[in-house]
Amino acid sequence: MRSPAVDHSMGTNKIWLQVSRIVQQTRDSVQVFFVVENEQPLTYKAGQFLTLIFPDLGLSEIRRSYSISSSPAAQEPLSICVKRTVNGSVSSFLTRKLQVGDGLQSLPPAGQFVLPPADAGGEDLVFIGGGSGLTPLFSLIKEALLRQPRRRIHLILANRNEDHILFREELQAWQRRFPDRFRIIHWLSAPHGRLDLGTGEGLDTVVRPGRLSNLALEMMLQRELGEALPDAHAFLCGPPGLMLKAEMTLRFMGFSENRLHKEDFVIHEPFRPAPEGLPDSLVTVKGVGQFKLSAGQSILEAALAADVELPYSC
Repeated sequence: MRSPAVDHSMGTNKIWLQVSRIVQQTRDSVQVFFVVENEQPLTYKAGQFLTLIFPDLGLSEIRRSYSISSSPAAQEPLSICVKRTVNGSVSSFLTRKLQVGDGLQSLPPAGQFVLPPADAGGEDLVFIGGGSGLTPLFSLIKEALLRQPRRRIHLILANRNEDHILFREELQAWQRRFPDRFRIIHWLSAPHGRLDLGTGEGLDTVVRPGRLSNLALEMMLQRELGEALPDAHAFLCGPPGLMLKAEMTLRFMGFSENRLHKEDFVIHEPFRPAPEGLPDSLVTVKGVGQFKLSAGQSILEAALAADVELPYSC
């Protein structure tokens, strides 16, 4: 007997997904397509992520979050993209051992890396990414092209070479569909020139060799956006170095907090005050229950110690 599509036990909704298709995107990345078991509808927003739960891959339960690559507006099957990382037990399993028909457990879609409302001002959206950071950006791009017809899309994508670009053919297909609204600038640090990225068929694509510097990004944005620069929204997702460089440049150019959107894959260690002088206390979580919080503990640590399940990701 199959598990229910949504499990309401332990105070946390869980979704049961079945793998319907696996596509090799690059040498070390796969796109995994799902159907929700029992064909239950699943509501999500472009740019959000799924947190997959693996009870048996390690000594204790492991959770990993992966950005959704599909778009609700495109009415596509739900999908994520996974890049294998060195010594990554979960990514190695998903990229090497996962098979069509396998079932996975997940928390409901979550995340605030979503499009601004169509009436939020500015007709230009700039997406800056690299590597697997393209995954949520691609979801947002498809959503904007379909649901916000006034928007012009500029994708600045940094990779080592052509073989490392995710969704190559899909990106070109969307450019053909929206030739006047979707422009791509590829920055390749070590291009080999064996693949046509759309320039040969007249798509609005530019390929530049070298690394994307702060100055190059600033000049490119000024050239791309022109007078639209003060109202444009920017979306960032990629390796930490690229994210830092892009954010510094955008802030220098005057992008305000409400026009700068980031999805950060890096887990930053939060500030932890010294436990001396801090009291023990009780924490009440609506729909879950009450548990003890010792001095120096985080709420998540206290919940785990009390065997109370919270909807955490990592």
